[in-house]
Amino acid sequence: MDTIDEQLLNLLQRAFPITEKPYLALGKELGISEQEALDRVGKLRGGGLIRSISAVFEPSRLGLKSALVAARVEPDRLEEVAQAVGQFAEVTHNYGRADENNLWFTITAGSEERLREIAAAVEKLPGVKQVAVLPTLRKFKLQVQFDAGAGGNE
Repeated sequence: MDTIDEQLLNLLQRAFPITEKPYLALGKELGISEQEALDRVGKLRGGGLIRSISAVFEPSRLGLKSALVAARVEPDRLEEVAQAVGQFAEVTHNYGRADENNLWFTITAGSEERLREIAAAVEKLPGVKQVAVLPTLRKFKLQVQFDAGAGGNE
């Protein structure tokens, strides 16, 4: 990874251009071509440094309902259940933890009813012992950005 890659990673986190040709704009900012910007992003993604490039929306402002969900799953069924949970389009991500509640995921759905339907369906999966839908009591917005050039984060 060279300094252009570092600058590119920083721009992707902080100032992704909302334009018809974002990689052209990134290239101009970095003094490289649009194609080189695309190629570098592809290489960084292939190397595992970029997982995804996507927008983050506030679900409630779009009229959606969201919740964090904790599930107790038999350890030998965790992978299988995680795969099944990930098949719901409304589940944004899930991850395992070394805890009694060993599978956590978020649901963003069009209604409270749909959110509860998904949670109920997960609770019926083989190996699932319990599902707890955790309502938001207070939001804390953290903006984590990594400084690719300094070897640390802000």
